[in-house]
Amino acid sequence: MNCPIARIQKTTTNTLFQSRKFRVWRRHSVGSLVAVTLLGTLLVSCRQPNNNTATPSSSPAKTSLTLGVVTTPYNPAENYTGLEKHLEEKLSDDVGSAVEIAIDAVEIKGENPLQQARNRLAEQKWDIAFTTSSILSVSAINNDYTFVARMFPQAPKFESSLFVLNDNPIQGVSDLTPDKTIALGELSNPATFYIPVYDLYGKILQVDRGNPDAGAIVEKVKSGQADVGAAPYQIVAQDPQLRVIQRSRSIPLSGVYLSPNLSESQRNSVRDALLNASSEIQQKAQYGAGEEPDYQYLIGITNRVDSILSCVDLDRQPVQFYCSESESFIDNNPDDVVARGQVNGYRLDRETVTLTVNSESGQTYRVVVSRPLLDRIPNALPLAELQDKTVQLREIEPTENQATIDFNVDRPEQLSILK
Repeated sequence: MNCPIARIQKTTTNTLFQSRKFRVWRRHSVGSLVAVTLLGTLLVSCRQPNNNTATPSSSPAKTSLTLGVVTTPYNPAENYTGLEKHLEEKLSDDVGSAVEIAIDAVEIKGENPLQQARNRLAEQKWDIAFTTSSILSVSAINNDYTFVARMFPQAPKFESSLFVLNDNPIQGVSDLTPDKTIALGELSNPATFYIPVYDLYGKILQVDRGNPDAGAIVEKVKSGQADVGAAPYQIVAQDPQLRVIQRSRSIPLSGVYLSPNLSESQRNSVRDALLNASSEIQQKAQYGAGEEPDYQYLIGITNRVDSILSCVDLDRQPVQFYCSESESFIDNNPDDVVARGQVNGYRLDRETVTLTVNSESGQTYRVVVSRPLLDRIPNALPLAELQDKTVQLREIEPTENQATIDFNVDRPEQLSILK
């Protein structure tokens, strides 16, 4: 049998990291952390067939664990090579056989990096998740990951900011008019999209969105391509050419999480290895001991922004960051019920998302799902990018609700979002 990373010999009697193929599905209450950057995983362990050629001198069993991380220019993948070696040595000693750690890095400058990481979580591909973004920490929580350590413990919180060049006459958000251009990040990014959009409610602006990182946004402002930019305050405050016109409340940074597919003994072994690493290794990999952050304020912001974006056309310039009372995406008179169709808008009511879906034949129905559950479905977030995507429903019965027919999704496998 071929293993995804290594060819595995017959296992020994020590089963600390023996393969466990199971999936945990549970409903989260609103009081628990719910919702927005991860990281579901599948612990990979393979065995060779026990054939007559095996001898007592065969090499010991080798097990693979995947360490996932979203990397940035300030936190490259190379920062984790020391930790990789430490974990291999410590876990191999614990198990009594070889353990291999594979680093799966998602680069922040890549295409839709936070969405890629979210999918890794929903598909349970990361055993040890360095989430980097607080949005992905929420995704890890919603996918039943267990908190083990904080990332960036020396600066555990961040603030988002709106900024301009020093000589720009704009003094505050009230000075932003429809002829001004703002540079924003990708839709999943809390510092360069969610929090700035929250602060821009009620405004009409030209929008340059999808910038891969804060550095690209700063460059847009400095080059005159944008009047205003959105970036972490800590980055903007260090640049004498820039001036902050709006600063958000503090938001907790990200954490390190362990997969629900690991047994309790496995998680304990990995946790001990992580927290007992040398200070040099921990500093290099940007993590350390600490309490799990409270993301409720961030969750409230993302829910509010998703509600606004349900009736905002980000591709129509200038962009109107508010909803007209007459706007609605819901048609309460579907002709029939279908199991496949295209998303034609959504509505967010606290933690419940209602998708309007149209089939190719023109039939319309509603798909009702909790926002935390969407975090467990690949390609389902951010909500603003669901427009025109194809959805497919399985193993679900429709329910009649007055004049409408709804599909109430209560398990991730019932709803697929196709690319």
